[in-house]
Amino acid sequence: MNNNKFLINTNLDTFIFINKIISIDNTNIIGTAENKTSDLLVLLETMAQFGAMHVRYLINFEKHAFLIKIKDLFISDVNFKGKVQVNGKCVAKSDISFKYYLTVQTIDNKQIASGYYLFSTQKYGSEFKSEKIKKHYQNLFLCLQKNLKKI
Repeated sequence: MNNNKFLINTNLDTFIFINKIISIDNTNIIGTAENKTSDLLVLLETMAQFGAMHVRYLINFEKHAFLIKIKDLFISDVNFKGKVQVNGKCVAKSDISFKYYLTVQTIDNKQIASGYYLFSTQKYGSEFKSEKIKKHYQNLFLCLQKNLKKI
């Protein structure tokens, strides 16, 4: 038996980077995030979480949503530590794929990042158990809309 472990420690309290969903409809999602670090990977994950949350919203949380690709990514030299606003727009979709244009800016509207994110969906199954994951994301979504701190 191999006891080697691969550990990644972000030194963050949580892996949910969305603070609040301000507005959501069938095309757009707008919200805020609090970046406690200037780590580029955290910024990219924050954008991905907003896009994936909107995908789940569109499909009524019936499937697992996951990131496939990031294209035409722009990152400015603006410091993105602290509170930011994230805007997402679904620009194309099919039965299983969703393309988003996501932007991040400071609260005083300085652009931090933008890019196209491609997501796909997969039915819940043995790897993604519906009874756990669907309920988790539905509860998370409700908390983010109501700005609650705990699920």
